[in-house]
Amino acid sequence: MEEYLVPLVTPCVYYCPNVVSTTEAEEYYTTLKKEVPWTKTSKINRWVALYEENDANDYKYRDAPGQQTSQPFSDAILFIKQKVEELYEKHTGTKVEFNT
Repeated sequence: MEEYLVPLVTPCVYYCPNVVSTTEAEEYYTTLKKEVPWTKTSKINRWVALYEENDANDYKYRDAPGQQTSQPFSDAILFIKQKVEELYEKHTGTKVEFNT
């Protein structure tokens, strides 16, 4: 069983309206809904898709549906990733780089 430190030192959720315009948000939502190969299994009762920037990464999602292969980030995912990294740095002063 994993242990978690509570309370968290850094908040793990930020609500930031208008990070992108409503039009952009709707376009990315439509794109992701259409292009991402979402998968759901009885073991993991949520929709998932595995992506990573570097396929040399040894991390494997233990409850991955089907085979444990990931895909490279799409342009839409890279855009969102960049926005989230910028937003996190703005709120915390800490630069992060999400890779999976």
